[in-house]
Amino acid sequence: LGWDKTMNKKILLYTSAIIVCGAIATTCFIKYNEDHFSINDSQLEEQARTGDINSYRTKAEQGDVNAQTILGLCYLRGYGVDRSKTEAAKWFKLAADQEHPIAQYHLAIAYFYGDGGLKENKETAFNLFTLAAKEGVVEAQYKLGVSYLNGDGINKNDNEAAKWFKLAADKGHATSQVNLGMLHLTEAIGPKNTQEALRLFNLAADQDNGYAQLFLGSIYLDGDGD
Repeated sequence: LGWDKTMNKKILLYTSAIIVCGAIATTCFIKYNEDHFSINDSQLEEQARTGDINSYRTKAEQGDVNAQTILGLCYLRGYGVDRSKTEAAKWFKLAADQEHPIAQYHLAIAYFYGDGGLKENKETAFNLFTLAAKEGVVEAQYKLGVSYLNGDGINKNDNEAAKWFKLAADKGHATSQVNLGMLHLTEAIGPKNTQEALRLFNLAADQDNGYAQLFLGSIYLDGDGD
């Protein structure tokens, strides 16, 4: 068609993203994906997956907060036991009461969706996300941003959403990078800043985030990214 290599790359990026996302490029924010593991969970997840469930149970029953959190993960994922969100919520609550941030995050998810025998309570979820986010749990920082963005358990506040998305984005959280980019692009937190949005979308696209690729392709095809 006579387009240069740069244009071909942009169109390829846009097309591949449409295939990944199964959608046309539109202005939107990305919702929470329940199956996404927190990068803060990685060590605990590995211990839950490979460790001795009976040993964790004994320690958990004795009040060991790490064992309680790991046992909650075992029940949540089905590591060595039948999956049970009710049992998971039980152990997460015991650990959260001892201020374990990963347990607070997972308990917040249970309250947010009304899982594990808990009644849905967005305000309680928001409070728990806040506690975990302040301790640096990346997924909690992201979910707190989403809560502020959507008004879940708190009044909507785009600036607060941006604050928490940025904390997670600076740690490499791709979905936070995309959402923060969209806030810059849609003038939700100040004048439109296409260059900052592009920077964030590129960071997320480098992690194979389909939405970031989609938005990058859309911006380039509109001629705003040159």
